[in-house]
Amino acid sequence: MINVVVLEGRITKDIQIRYTQGQNPLAVANFSLAVDRPRRAGQQESQTDFPRIKAFGKLAENCEKYTGKGKRVIVRGKVQTASYEDKETKKTVYTTEIVADEIQFIDWNQQTAVEAQPGPIPEENPAEAIIVAEAEDDEF
Repeated sequence: MINVVVLEGRITKDIQIRYTQGQNPLAVANFSLAVDRPRRAGQQESQTDFPRIKAFGKLAENCEKYTGKGKRVIVRGKVQTASYEDKETKKTVYTTEIVADEIQFIDWNQQTAVEAQPGPIPEENPAEAIIVAEAEDDEF
């Protein structure tokens, strides 16, 4: 079986990371994307979905550093579902999110990237330069 999702969209708000507790804290970023659906024949407006994305470790930290609200990214990951019981209604609530394996920063904060990475200055047009951040296998 294959569980692979690829989405392109814009980040809906600035990314903030948190760290897990324990001996080896792990960075976790949660954010959502605005992903447009293709228009169908006769449809006046396009529709937008807002899938939730979760990134771990260095990938999460890079998201916070190099991108933010309104920036375009491509996320490759896997669908993960979970459930919990709502304390008030006592009903089971089902959630679905994408756990990112790789994120390509299409629009990125060039100033932050220059400060964070020693070496040559990135290209002037961020649409032409793509920073790819990948999750390491041992982060999950």
